[in-house]
Parts: sequence; structure tokens; C-alpha cells
Amino acid sequence: MNGHVICDTMQRNPDRGLKFCKKCGAPTITKCPSCKGDIQGDYHVTGVVAIGFGMISAPRFCHQCGTPYP
Repeated sequence: MNGHVICDTMQRNPDRGLKFCKKCGAPTITKCPSCKGDIQGDYHVTGVVAIGFGMISAPRFCHQCGTPYP
């Protein structure tokens, strides 16, 4: 809820998600509070390995409805 990225691969690795943020203790979300669309994360291409890329930053707006995230 405070913009900290917990896991950018929730679709492929749901076990890496947390209910609460380790940095601030706020509840975590995986869907837009407004339209319930999935929050986009890592872009995965089967058979391609990206080396040297860190965790993405949190998006500021929902890609489906345009509402700002908390």
C-alpha cells in the first residue's frame, strides 16, 4: 500500500508474496483497489533469461483503469 515492491513475479511465484511489507508493515496488494485488475510486474518470455536486471519499481497508475495506486 506504500509502493514497496515485494515480488514482481507473483503470477509465476505466488509463494514469494507477503501479506505485509517487511519495510513498513503495510498490507500488500496484487490487484488494483479500484477495478481489481492485476498489478503488472515482471515481463516474462519463455526460454529467455535476463541477467543483471533488478526488481522493477512499482507502477504509479493502473494499466486497466488509470486510477493511481495507493
